[in-house]
Amino acid sequence: MCGRKSVTLYAPGDSDKLYPRPDSPSVSSVDLASPNYSAHPLLTQATPFHFTLNPGDVLYLPPGWWHQTRACEMNISVNIWWNPIFSWYNLKYPWMVAKAVLFGPKASKVKLA
Repeated sequence: MCGRKSVTLYAPGDSDKLYPRPDSPSVSSVDLASPNYSAHPLLTQATPFHFTLNPGDVLYLPPGWWHQTRACEMNISVNIWWNPIFSWYNLKYPWMVAKAVLFGPKASKVKLA
């Protein structure tokens, strides 16, 4: 909405190089603001994508992409977490998609007999 943010992205293929935390696998153990390459040597093999978001920019993050944002100045942002019915998770479980399409989203909580 206003202000700028510095963004760093890593592709899902770099997940093993970002040292996911055992207790929270979607969170990296690496402090990307001050990385310790001795403790995290595989990080040197990961490919970061750096850019700046300006007012009015929109960033779509597909599932599995690692990201870090830092405010460049005072800013206001809006995040929307979206979980579409045809997500990769649901493609692994097509019966859940079929139930939701046929019987509505709450049907996914109903167990098949």
